[in-house]
Amino acid sequence: MAAEHYKILKLISPQDGLLSSSEYLAEYEAIVIKPEWARLARLSAPDMKSIVSSEADFGRKAHELGDFLTGGLVGCPSCPTENQLLQSSYSNPHNNLAWWGDHLTVPNTGQTDLVERGSGTSVEPTGSGGEFDEYVAVVHHYEARVGPWFEDEPNVRILARNRAGGAVAAEITVGNGTVVCLPPPSNEVEQALLFRGVNAFLGHRFGPGLQWPVKDEEELRGPREKLIGDFHRDMATISAQQEAVQQRKRVVFAKSQVGRGVGYFGQATRPGSTPRQTMTALYSLIEMLKYYYDTDWDGLADLRGVSHKSVDRRRGGDTGTVIGDGANRGRCLLQLSEPSFERIEQTLCVGGCAHVTSIRDLHDRF
Repeated sequence: MAAEHYKILKLISPQDGLLSSSEYLAEYEAIVIKPEWARLARLSAPDMKSIVSSEADFGRKAHELGDFLTGGLVGCPSCPTENQLLQSSYSNPHNNLAWWGDHLTVPNTGQTDLVERGSGTSVEPTGSGGEFDEYVAVVHHYEARVGPWFEDEPNVRILARNRAGGAVAAEITVGNGTVVCLPPPSNEVEQALLFRGVNAFLGHRFGPGLQWPVKDEEELRGPREKLIGDFHRDMATISAQQEAVQQRKRVVFAKSQVGRGVGYFGQATRPGSTPRQTMTALYSLIEMLKYYYDTDWDGLADLRGVSHKSVDRRRGGDTGTVIGDGANRGRCLLQLSEPSFERIEQTLCVGGCAHVTSIRDLHDRF
């Protein structure tokens, strides 16, 4: 799997062995490990001596990793935090991340937000220009997310995010070494791409050829570093602007009236709603607006810029029942299959409900 001229410790599959049984870690140039307890130490054995011995060996690996990070690469396919009681320890429980995570957060060891629970199927590369871009472009799943700690560190490069914008892959410089957190491979093709990235990383950053750069390499290094730097500056600016907009939206949707309004709107537009259910939900919505504005029905119509008759039709004579052409117009709402601001606005206007135009309108009003 790995190139012959690099010594790589591979601990991804159960058959790969245990970290506690490996050689002195500084002997390797890269460690690629899925840090589940099943790959760290022996937790069960016919005799207690074997378990205690394996746990002691694992304890030494955390110290050896400090020597390794003077110039090595640790690839950690992200997996959820697991607490485990060790037979030989008086400081139980232990988790499966601290042995490498504490090296990232020194002097503030014991961080609990390096990796967070939550799996998903959206892995969207950031275009970081790194050696693992090809891998994260192919992997469409993750078992855990990179924690918020990574977002605030200057020596971190985010490699991929999920659909919600949360980081799912990151690279961090630790002294002269590097730790890369990636979604784990699920098949041989993905595993081959992962190790292609590992070998490319070692060749670009730790390979012997870097001690004797040629003129062409030097000429290309400057433009490459400038391109990556410009990308990260522009991405940081856009991300900050996006976060500001999302924060304003969170404040709006945190209001109870907006939550209720969105709920009524969802009831009115969900597939399969009967005309009666649709009109009842819309009635509840305009009734909530009436109480919010502390006015009567005519006052609500004036505030919303619609006719008094339009509001009266929607409220069905204060009973919420479907009357007249309200049922027919209510059926227009049932045509929604993929709601969007534009389609929702158009559909509600066709239904004669101009006083409840869209979720965006709720945003503006509240």
